[in-house]
Amino acid sequence: MSENQFVWHCYFLELFAFRYVRLLYHIYSFWFLYRPAKIPQHPTYSPADISVVIPTVNPRNDDFEECLSTCLINKPKSMFIIGGGLQIEDIEEIVHPLRSNYHETEITVLSTKVANKRFQIARAIPFIQTKITVLLDDHVFWPSPNFLQTVLAPFEDPKVGIVGTNKRVRRRKNCTIFESIWNMLGALYLERHNFEIRATNAIDGGVFVISGRTSAHRTEILKNDDFIKGFTNERFFFRRFGPLNTDDDNYITRS
Repeated sequence: MSENQFVWHCYFLELFAFRYVRLLYHIYSFWFLYRPAKIPQHPTYSPADISVVIPTVNPRNDDFEECLSTCLINKPKSMFIIGGGLQIEDIEEIVHPLRSNYHETEITVLSTKVANKRFQIARAIPFIQTKITVLLDDHVFWPSPNFLQTVLAPFEDPKVGIVGTNKRVRRRKNCTIFESIWNMLGALYLERHNFEIRATNAIDGGVFVISGRTSAHRTEILKNDDFIKGFTNERFFFRRFGPLNTDDDNYITRS
């Protein structure tokens, strides 16, 4: 083996060692260091302290009504549904029967002129009166009527400003091979996401992103004027280019 080959072998072994030592430590952190927040016997917050914000560009999608129902069964104080592109009539048609079935929650339908998730979220923020705001994507289902109680538990710590959730993909049945493979890849992606966030957070308290599929926030953070300005007009390269309209959850996590 030449000296040059030996050097490249050393580089490879260093990278290999780093990759799998890191994996082993993450496994240890995931299972033994992470401690979920416990639900207190006398919690400070309840679902009555929560507003849910749901931006949508396609209220006629197959999942939208189920998304709303699994949310409403948790009895949040308020729900704000914001259509992108003035879709109020379509949304109201879906929401109308839900208002009578879930009367504990005040449902408000708003809209923006353009379909832009950041602008849609910002449209609802001035109307929110509760202490906690949950951002929810329009194709996400909550697993149980007790979901919000578990989400609220970390807020018992006054230093906590944002709470993430564990995510799963529904496994589809009676679909094509391609659809089944795509479904499996989505499931693996979210499992890796859960693993990475839980492991790294247990190590140093950090997290690379809180997924916007379902995330809970102290409302005072979202109502901050500087946050709104940056959220709706995020720019890059010394603020010369933009605004950016993607990865809203990354911006919120950084803020």
